[in-house]
Amino acid sequence: MPIDDIDDIVAVLKRNGLPVTLALREELGALIEPAGGSTTVALSPSSGQTWLDGPADVPLSGGAFPSLESEAALEQAPVDASRYQSLGLLGEGGMGEIYRVHDTRLRRTVAMKVIRPQYRVNAWLRRRFVSEAQATAQLRHPSIIRVYDLGQLEDGRFFFTMPEVTGDPLAERIATYHRGNTGDAGNTGDLRPLLQVLADACEGVAYAHDRGVLHRDLSPDNILVGPDGQGLVIDWGLFRLLDRAHEAGELTTDYTLAGGQTQPGTVAGTPAFMSPEQAAGQVEALDERTDVYGLGAVLYTMLTGRLPYRGATNRDVVDAVLAGPPAPAEATPRAPASLVRICQRAMARNPGERFPTAAALLTELRA
Repeated sequence: MPIDDIDDIVAVLKRNGLPVTLALREELGALIEPAGGSTTVALSPSSGQTWLDGPADVPLSGGAFPSLESEAALEQAPVDASRYQSLGLLGEGGMGEIYRVHDTRLRRTVAMKVIRPQYRVNAWLRRRFVSEAQATAQLRHPSIIRVYDLGQLEDGRFFFTMPEVTGDPLAERIATYHRGNTGDAGNTGDLRPLLQVLADACEGVAYAHDRGVLHRDLSPDNILVGPDGQGLVIDWGLFRLLDRAHEAGELTTDYTLAGGQTQPGTVAGTPAFMSPEQAAGQVEALDERTDVYGLGAVLYTMLTGRLPYRGATNRDVVDAVLAGPPAPAEATPRAPASLVRICQRAMARNPGERFPTAAALLTELRA
């Protein structure tokens, strides 16, 4: 069976009404992949990891993605991967591994994101990975991680390189803040450094929205804090182009088409930080206000020191999002009232009641 037939298998499953999760894709890939080792991805719902369930970005009857011609061109003229020398693993995500590497040609140390071994046989994930690199490379903003290079390793896996950020995920900074503020009930500590990071993220997301790009997976783990305190939005793997991005011709990738990137019913993102419409798989309803909700959920975690929603499984968390709003942020004594109000509006169940844009949210945070 050709390795690309994994997508045909997925299409048959979906036509018969069977759900296809990322875990199932991984198992199918492992069955088709030649023996030689793949690692298992463990997703923890309680920690707010990225999750995907439902029809996803796989065409049900063809046409949602163009042919593999662009991918073939990339394979025929790959970047010389031998110039990069591995200096060790930096971290792992749902779809990729990130290594610290030395670029022997430019004599600098960079970070390299490589698609996981078990996913190199999956045409859909390969295309999504390449699209992430291409889309991110076209978003040039101080609060968005840059992409330097895109290529393919000798084992067939795609990779892209970016600056090595010697900082912490915002999630770690939030945890540190709350560990240091567990004394007097009225002790508010100093939220200003965290709020500045959130403001930086809002700027980056507002810029992306102006370019017609949604992030769809905003969480404290996808915002890095650089050594100078600058907030950086990372992991654009679930990005979605709004129709106007195509109409304006501003941002393009080899594998993204207006209105056809994600099939209705898809639930993709980090469950604890999903908006209700995202958790419901209402793909066509997603717009800038979906990311506003995600930024509001990040603020919620800043104020309370906890995830907006928790559950034993990813599905439990999604069900909780659909059931109703999280526990009020004002229940935390040290949460300033003005920020609680901003958080509540950003996380409104009805998108029409949220801030209309990330820029509008930023204006309120700076008021």
